[in-house]
Amino acid sequence: MTSVNAVQKGLKSLRRYYASDDKDLLRIVLNADSMFEANLAVGVLKESIPEKPLVTAVNVREVLHDLPTCPFTMAVDLETLARVAKLEGSSNTYRRTFRDRDGDYELLVLADGNLCFDAALVADGVKIPWTSMPGYDDIVNQEFVDLVLSRKTVLKETVTFVQDTGIPFSPTFYMSMDDWNLEYVEDVLADMTKIF
Repeated sequence: MTSVNAVQKGLKSLRRYYASDDKDLLRIVLNADSMFEANLAVGVLKESIPEKPLVTAVNVREVLHDLPTCPFTMAVDLETLARVAKLEGSSNTYRRTFRDRDGDYELLVLADGNLCFDAALVADGVKIPWTSMPGYDDIVNQEFVDLVLSRKTVLKETVTFVQDTGIPFSPTFYMSMDDWNLEYVEDVLADMTKIF
């Protein structure tokens, strides 16, 4: 969780750029399924955003990429998850409310036994699943990314919930953009050959 905490701290500086003209390109870096598109967006953003917030962006991307896609099998049963994650509910629907100075939100979990059918956040009365909708070329639901960047605790609490399910969760974190670029050079070239 230490690396996720470091990324969480970096979100503060990233939010400033996410609220600027660079938002659309940052959305691509954070959430595009294509490494080629993400790398291209990083190349353009290097002109207007310092390296530290860009490193935070690719590290957030790594966290989002490692989130399980619903439905998924948990390593614990629903009763254990409810106890460990402090979820309240009955039948197959459980929830937990989080206080956040940027706006409260709720974690909503639909599960049975050790199968999690759906996990979503509810903010301002709107249900936002983190799993991307079929047919979209995104890692996760774009509204979920917007919520991560608008509420201070969403990323941390989402990661905590995933860890509470008992499934392996260990995204790779990078110290520099050079590290990230070297890691994904083959994936970028593979994506590029698909496009061209």
